[in-house]
Amino acid sequence: MLQTHIKIANRYLILETKKNLVNIQSLFNAFKYNKEIKHNTKNKLKIIIKNASKKSVKLSRDKKTLTITGNDIDNLYNPFNLIGILQATFRFVGFHSIKNNFFLLHGSSAIFNNKAICFADDGESTAKTLSSVECALKSGKYIGDEFCFLDENYKVTSYPLIPIHIRVRVKKYLKKIYKNKMNRIFNGVLRTKAGYFIQANNIFKIVNSKKLFAFVFVYFTKKQKPYFLKLNNKESKQAILKCVSAHLIKFFHPKLDRMQFIKEKDSVKKVHYEKKIIKQIKNTLKLNGNIEYIAQKIPCYRFYMNKPKDIVYLMKKAGF
Repeated sequence: MLQTHIKIANRYLILETKKNLVNIQSLFNAFKYNKEIKHNTKNKLKIIIKNASKKSVKLSRDKKTLTITGNDIDNLYNPFNLIGILQATFRFVGFHSIKNNFFLLHGSSAIFNNKAICFADDGESTAKTLSSVECALKSGKYIGDEFCFLDENYKVTSYPLIPIHIRVRVKKYLKKIYKNKMNRIFNGVLRTKAGYFIQANNIFKIVNSKKLFAFVFVYFTKKQKPYFLKLNNKESKQAILKCVSAHLIKFFHPKLDRMQFIKEKDSVKKVHYEKKIIKQIKNTLKLNGNIEYIAQKIPCYRFYMNKPKDIVYLMKKAGF
């Protein structure tokens, strides 16, 4: 087995694969850490990826080793392999990084007016990726889709290797509104069972890390004209708790995932988290004090929109 030292967020890990899994090794080269890691070997986290007859994601009893298996696992042209490996890896890291105040956010982040905005999941909000793409089409700058970390200095960080996941109905909208730009972007991109996967650095300038200006939770409404609300402290804490819990909930309850590695299926249906599961995650990770502090530092907004293009109008109206 080949062992590679990697670092994701603020966690040091060992990646263990067979030498013939060259695509997976190439994928993880983005996280390679060449310096000697001065940590007790017993406390190092490990990710094992290997071929097997069935797809599976298993966590060891002590929660320090993650094992990902699958038939033809090295085929990263299969988006369920690529996203499945990244999902499991980031969620595994996110579970451990919370201890050092690094939070894995369930949200997509982009730059608007030189400000970093995270379009996030509060359990009911929607259009995270679409909103971040709308934003980046104006600024030309993107941070990351789906997997972003918030560090102890309130900087939001992501990795360029994470593709932007565009579902079919989102592509239709984008091509209708931004025809010339989208024709260029989607040229040569194959449709899969889960939609389209586009490398962000082929479209936008990637900003790897920037201090977060605001969380935005997007809703659609047909009853009123577009408007925004700035959340109070209690509302902000509830929304942020769900944002930092969502990936971990899916890590321990994979049936709640819309895009599932093991079953190779994707859904457009919104997933609702049971309150008891959120409470369990919160209590397990002792998130209360940390969430309070984040809510004091980073403002939270709800945007109520009639159509996706309203995002830019509301951001300007909110003073972003």
